[in-house]
Amino acid sequence: MYPPLKAESGTYALILRCPSERSIEVGKLGRLNIRKGYYIYIGSAFGPGGVLARVGRHLRIEKAHRWHIDYLRPAVSLTEVWYSHDPRRREIAWAGLFLKGWCDAVPIPGFGAGDSRLESHLFYITHRPDVAKFRRRLKRFISGHHHVGQWLADPPIGSISPEKDPSQSRGLVKRYRCRPAEHGVRFLKRSFMEFHNCFVSISSAFGVLGMVWRETESGPRVHQILLPNEKNPPDNRLAAIFPHPVRRSCAPVVELAERIQAFLSGEAIRFELDWIALDNCSEFQRLVLLAEHRIPRGWVSTYGRIARSLGLEGGARAVGNALARNPFPIVIPCHRTIRAGGELGEYQGGANMKRALLKMEGVEVSERKRVALEWMYY
Repeated sequence: MYPPLKAESGTYALILRCPSERSIEVGKLGRLNIRKGYYIYIGSAFGPGGVLARVGRHLRIEKAHRWHIDYLRPAVSLTEVWYSHDPRRREIAWAGLFLKGWCDAVPIPGFGAGDSRLESHLFYITHRPDVAKFRRRLKRFISGHHHVGQWLADPPIGSISPEKDPSQSRGLVKRYRCRPAEHGVRFLKRSFMEFHNCFVSISSAFGVLGMVWRETESGPRVHQILLPNEKNPPDNRLAAIFPHPVRRSCAPVVELAERIQAFLSGEAIRFELDWIALDNCSEFQRLVLLAEHRIPRGWVSTYGRIARSLGLEGGARAVGNALARNPFPIVIPCHRTIRAGGELGEYQGGANMKRALLKMEGVEVSERKRVALEWMYY
């Protein structure tokens, strides 16, 4: 687990992507020809607002040109930020690694070096750099260095192609309705919270579950619960659905994970939906999931009954499709819905897990995986 980007002093690296060759004017440095590939800019922030404020400024395209990087930003897109809240200034050490040829980096002479003893603070490489390798390099050569975090811009932020009107970049500022001076920090805070996919693993008698969540201004929101499945393990699905996940937890997430464990151990747990991101679902799926959530322990329903409860005659298949894509199994107990004839039907964790959960809740299931239709809800 790496520390979040905060309004504290530290060192940072901007990972910038240039989509094509072009020529730009960089203040007193003069004309600079930049190539297709990636650029790494090393800086530090020890003033008010720390790294968060400084990186927030770099996110904005339209601003007064104070540093060399301000001239470069309209020509490139920001793909990620590496940062450390180490109280010691580390920008010379970081830049020194690239000056020594690590990652086959080529320094851009004089760039960002006006108040530095180094040759350059900007480096060109043909390929996207790997933060994990950078961390190992720092650990090898710099003792006592604090952790290096990573913030990913998804999608990349702030590139303006030469064919387009540069004024288009103003739309990003207008979208958030705040003064340009504040825009970068607000966008960065929002992006860091909403674009970072965090996950925790939950051990159970059925296997290991995965839970994906994101931090928001109103607290954590669970976006997906992945059930154990032999054909498609949670780790495989996690990588496919949520890129760049970070193993991280917080108090509400830990509490929910413990309640899921207790439920899967046989305890009669009813889940609240306070931390569930239902707003990610369509209006119809949300109505179906809420109807499913109301089915009590020990009861079952059918896809057709739920459809009729929602005023949708002949909507059994639509309800079944909505439940098949339920992002929150267990919390929203879609195992409690079966086919009209008593057959179990499909389940994300497999038929055996669905049968075991129903039997654990006191529902009678035959050896042929048919449910007794005595306790029907709706």
